[in-house]
Amino acid sequence: LAKQLPEIQFHIVGGRDEELENWRKTPLPENLTLHGFVEPGRICAVRESFDVLLLPAQRRVLGATGNEDISRWMSPLKLFEYMSSGKPIVASDLPVIREVLTDGKNALLVDPESLAGWATAVERLWRNTELSARLAETAKRDFEAHYTWDARAEAVLEGLER
Repeated sequence: LAKQLPEIQFHIVGGRDEELENWRKTPLPENLTLHGFVEPGRICAVRESFDVLLLPAQRRVLGATGNEDISRWMSPLKLFEYMSSGKPIVASDLPVIREVLTDGKNALLVDPESLAGWATAVERLWRNTELSARLAETAKRDFEAHYTWDARAEAVLEGLER
């Protein structure tokens, strides 16, 4: 994606040391920065420095055993962190993500395997600040209304006898 959009700076946060070492041995585009592990106490500040947040979830996610696909049940916690940040989001168009995000309302959703789709979405947000702001504001408002710890606890307790 960074190669497709050389005018945009990309940052990858996370990854194990051995993975990062392997990536750093290959020629990387000049517009790509690998940050590696960022301490949890610093991650909000790092995320705040970005203009758009990408959530490239895959269609198939293997559990700890490596034998079972858990993609139907995974909880995309990073998604909720992204929503709370007030930044526009581009995410994979997957059923588990569509339970929370709606394309064009609070994010842009793209086929996880379509590099062209990801490039189009990122470039669209980069060029259209009004769209970026609207999606970010709606995502944050949706997060605050439905996905904070208090909102989730209230939803769980709703209907139970007290």
